Amino acid sequence: MAIYSPYSRILIVTFVILSSSFLSVSHGRRPVPPHINPNFRVKAVNLGGWLVTEGWIKPSLFDGIPNKDLLDGTGLQFKSVKVGKYLSAESGGGTIIVANRTNASSWETFKLWRNSETIFNFRVFNKQFVGIDKTAGGNGGTTLVATETNPGSSETFEIVRKSDDLNRVRIRAPNGYFLQVKTEELVSADFQGNSTWGDDDPSVFLIEFNGRLEGEFQVTNGYGPLNAPQVMREHWRTFIMEQDFKFISSNGLNTVRIPVGWWTAYPTPPKPFVAGSLQTLDNAFFWAEKYNLKVIIDLHCAPGSQNGWEHSGSRDGSQEWGQTSENIQQTVDVIDFLAARYAKRSSLLAIELINEPLSPGVSLENVTNYYKAGYDAVRKHTSNAYVILSNRLGPSKPTELLPLAGGMFKSAIDVHYYSLFDSVLSSYTVQQNVDYIKTNRSAQLSQISTSNGPLTFVGEWVAEWQVKGASKEDYQKFGAAQLEVVPPYINPNFQVRAVNLGGWLQVTEGWIKPSLFDGIPNKDLLDGTELHLNSVKVGKYLSVENGGGAKAVANRTTASSWETFRPWRINETNFNFRVFHKQFIGLDKAAGGKASTTLVATKTNPGLSETFEIVRKPGDLNRVRIKAPNGHFLQVNTEKLISADFEGDSKWADDDPSVFLIEVKGSPQGELQVTNGYGPLKLSSTSNENMQKRSSLLAIQLLNEPLAPIVSFQNITKYHKAGYEAVRKHTSTAYVILSAGLGSNASELFPLAVFFFFSALSGTTVYSQDVPFKAANLGGWLVVEGWMTPSLFDLDGVLNKDLLDGTQVQLKSTMLNKFLAAENGGGTNLVANRDTASGWETFTLWRIDENTFNLRVFNKQFVGIDDQSGSENVVATVSSPRSSETFQIERNPDDQFKVRIKAPNGLFLQAPDENTVVATYGDTSDWGDQNPSVFQMNIVRQITGEYQLTNAYGPVRASQVLQSHWNTYITEDDFKFMSDNGLTAVRIPVGWWIRYDQSPPLPFVGGSLQALDNAFDWAEKYGMKVIVDLHAVPGSQNPDAHSGTRDGNPEWGDSKIPETVQVIDFLAQRYSQRSSLGAIELMNEPREPYVQFATLSNYYQLGYDAVRKYTSNAYVILSKRLGNANSTEFLPIAGNMDRSVIDVHYYNLFSDQFNNLNIQQNIDFVRNTRAAELQEVTRTNGFPLSFVGEWTAAMAGSNFQDADYARFAQAQVEVYGKATFGWAYWSYKCDTCGMWSLRRMIERGLINLH
Repeated sequence: MAIYSPYSRILIVTFVILSSSFLSVSHGRRPVPPHINPNFRVKAVNLGGWLVTEGWIKPSLFDGIPNKDLLDGTGLQFKSVKVGKYLSAESGGGTIIVANRTNASSWETFKLWRNSETIFNFRVFNKQFVGIDKTAGGNGGTTLVATETNPGSSETFEIVRKSDDLNRVRIRAPNGYFLQVKTEELVSADFQGNSTWGDDDPSVFLIEFNGRLEGEFQVTNGYGPLNAPQVMREHWRTFIMEQDFKFISSNGLNTVRIPVGWWTAYPTPPKPFVAGSLQTLDNAFFWAEKYNLKVIIDLHCAPGSQNGWEHSGSRDGSQEWGQTSENIQQTVDVIDFLAARYAKRSSLLAIELINEPLSPGVSLENVTNYYKAGYDAVRKHTSNAYVILSNRLGPSKPTELLPLAGGMFKSAIDVHYYSLFDSVLSSYTVQQNVDYIKTNRSAQLSQISTSNGPLTFVGEWVAEWQVKGASKEDYQKFGAAQLEVVPPYINPNFQVRAVNLGGWLQVTEGWIKPSLFDGIPNKDLLDGTELHLNSVKVGKYLSVENGGGAKAVANRTTASSWETFRPWRINETNFNFRVFHKQFIGLDKAAGGKASTTLVATKTNPGLSETFEIVRKPGDLNRVRIKAPNGHFLQVNTEKLISADFEGDSKWADDDPSVFLIEVKGSPQGELQVTNGYGPLKLSSTSNENMQKRSSLLAIQLLNEPLAPIVSFQNITKYHKAGYEAVRKHTSTAYVILSAGLGSNASELFPLAVFFFFSALSGTTVYSQDVPFKAANLGGWLVVEGWMTPSLFDLDGVLNKDLLDGTQVQLKSTMLNKFLAAENGGGTNLVANRDTASGWETFTLWRIDENTFNLRVFNKQFVGIDDQSGSENVVATVSSPRSSETFQIERNPDDQFKVRIKAPNGLFLQAPDENTVVATYGDTSDWGDQNPSVFQMNIVRQITGEYQLTNAYGPVRASQVLQSHWNTYITEDDFKFMSDNGLTAVRIPVGWWIRYDQSPPLPFVGGSLQALDNAFDWAEKYGMKVIVDLHAVPGSQNPDAHSGTRDGNPEWGDSKIPETVQVIDFLAQRYSQRSSLGAIELMNEPREPYVQFATLSNYYQLGYDAVRKYTSNAYVILSKRLGNANSTEFLPIAGNMDRSVIDVHYYNLFSDQFNNLNIQQNIDFVRNTRAAELQEVTRTNGFPLSFVGEWTAAMAGSNFQDADYARFAQAQVEVYGKATFGWAYWSYKCDTCGMWSLRRMIERGLINLH
């Protein structure tokens, strides 16, 4: 920990003393164990790329290899030039090779085993080798298969490359013939003769590279046994020399860590490795002693490869170390050899038993057994050398080796820290990288640093990073930060933060106190838990091909890394699932940007399409179903296809494709897990209860060492205000400590501290206590909703009042008995050939007058007469209707649902046959079923909103009808009633057209602005606040009637933002000085996916700025998106807005899950699920506040009694009362709507708000 001067860190204490400077500095050091030299601190450098080759360190080492791009482990993909498809090992291996893949992934990748510069074996995904079918009959043993696990002569091929295009190849099989693609399903070895290399040659393939290795195996096997010894010995002699050891010593380093391979222990190592590195290692010890350096021998490569990477000596990327006891014993023998050879050398400091074992390929059990045996092997020869245990990379707990190493004398834990391979850091600035080192790396190191051993060792780190264009000074700053925070040494003087009790409350470790996790719902599904999912139907594990970047399958009989899914917990039932290569499971959006139902893992940052719900079977929690973002459950259709399209309930049987068994294979139990598991409210409430009850509580420091300028003065001030109030809610005696930002002037906090001081003396609060509100929505008043006020839609005197804007009709030819359809949903001709009707057979009306309409089709084009061909064909091709897209609907006087449709040319539409719809039929009085111009009209949906009402009445009558409605539906008496019955606010929905007052765009009518003015007057008279809610925006933000939509197509987007901001600007300017203005809600219920997150975020910022032009007091409310959007998605944006609010709406309606719930189940859902959902968006610091902007006592189902409604309402009041901005009931009034009416609930004594 850095030590600061008394003037660099000033803590302002506010109660009686205003500006006392507190300084707490620990100089405590850990007692030095007797076996450690307290004056020696390891500062080491790795001699990488010397005795273990890594091609990226010295690429020139590979320059002399023939066909150097075709080394062992190279992944090749072969594309037939004739059929244009890739070769593939069906099922990943075990059967034939085909040539039918349009894209290449794992099954289409063949890894080379190099026999010479042109001769190879080809290994496939499941580790079999490509060969000639030895069992074939009919094809004479020429069929290409992948069935053998050990390659022989039948699995050995020659690659022949075209001289002037090396990526164009032919492949000679063991029988002397070339491979050829006969059909997409048959690849055989029977092509004879030469080739012209043309695209019609079935024996020619294009090769594409999919991964290379450049390690010790590749370089030695590439050069071959004759040339490799000469090349390698020259490299060992010149890459590191005595003068390098002198340089290292002269520049302050005191140790070298030398990676070695397992073959070093063999005088004549197994091929292709070559001898000679042992003599070089001997030289290193001699030079180390000459220049007073210590040596750490690091077994960088173990037999079989412990991680599959090139620096582990892997041949083809396979990870096969530790899978047998013989393999482990072979590795112990190498350690025994090294310990015996160098135990007496004074420069030997430590032996590291293995470098970077990779989980889950290397299990904790296997590596633990090896570490025990390796430690014993070292101790046979020396009690002085340290034994270093490397933490596993990959899915593992950083503390997992502590119990083992704690029982070993002179042991150390090795961790490796790089800022290069984490995508999170890819966009970080210089300062952010430095801060990450000083915070995250420090915390990581503290997890494995204990007061009584083992020691800690940062065995690898580097000053390289992902910052582009960094200066020399930047690199120096980054390197210095790492030296300061994560020093690369075994630390014998480990500092104990005795005063601060660091590592106690700062970092939770579940293995120390497992009971801390007992109260977490679904506590076995915490962040980072390793899950395997086994389909009960097919009996196979889910897996992501290639470990990520491809689709999910269900074809694995055993589970390992690619079959492991790590949840990121959103709440107790909703999760993101991260796979091996750090992508997230989601629904494929590749096709046209629209989500399909196919399960893939391609996104590196999770969004809505990557959020899933786990539904567990009561009584058997390991039997689960997984609900996808589209609302359907995952199901295993086949072993190669998992889709999100299973609907309905489940009996949880073994034949149910949507049921899975989960296996939990390990779970981190740290600070993130416990805090995210409980959620902020439960943890903070526990802390608050404890704070006010402890007599020993002296002070609460709101934040430690905020770093300027990353933490701005504006933000820290905002937080200090909210934090001060949070403390004062529970105690008036504890001091509150404000920490000045590092790098800032401490005196800048004095005005705020003085303000707190005098607020405490006067007994006043910092902000007015206007929240949380108890509000009612005045729904159906200034924005019409027909279901709330159905009498408005009696439409006396209006013809065709069932054919309003947005009405959807389906038209069936009475002669053909088939439905009209817009082919492809629009863009071409109409036909009359459908037996049933769905989207393409549905026409949405735009009403021109009582008889005249435009007809809009599925893809939003309009039906019209083809004016391009000169024919009378009926088409749907234009996106904006003209006169040629205007039709009259004539109804049979005796049967209103038998219609004829007159086209703009004066003739009627007819369907003389199934493939023809034309406007050529003359006038007639014949309504018989055999008349091709007669259609049966079915009405399938109607919209009853403001647009429909005003357009149906027309501007004169609409104005009269609505003016009467505004004057009578809500009056001053209603405001008095609300105030008298405990309500403190009203939320008033308004439409965008209110901005235009008396002259809004047609068909809307003016006058609602005066009604809103009246509402402000009445609110002020009765001590209430007004929340102005922009319920309907230009273009419509959702398909519902209350959005002002014409036809149910939401079309609000980027182009509508300026007009919408102008509406907010108008409202804020008009009402900003009214004392009753409580808040302005920028938009009601935008719906995903119609409204995109980026677009809405941009609008919310612009809308907030428009409000703040006129008032700093009014709250600004941001509505969450309906649909599959995450409730928390706007928290980061709102958190940077002063006095901001997130609005969520909760109804136990509109979903089948509520249809059969009894009253107790409804109440339980509110107390459990809704409470958890609200907790997600409720921030204890008040940035932003949370608001349940709509809820009701109405429930799905029937047969509820008054007492049931009273209990249900009370449960919601209790739960939603925890929303920090409050709640608003929908609605205050509702004609014939039962318990939707809050007034009716109050009058019947079913709810009491006092």
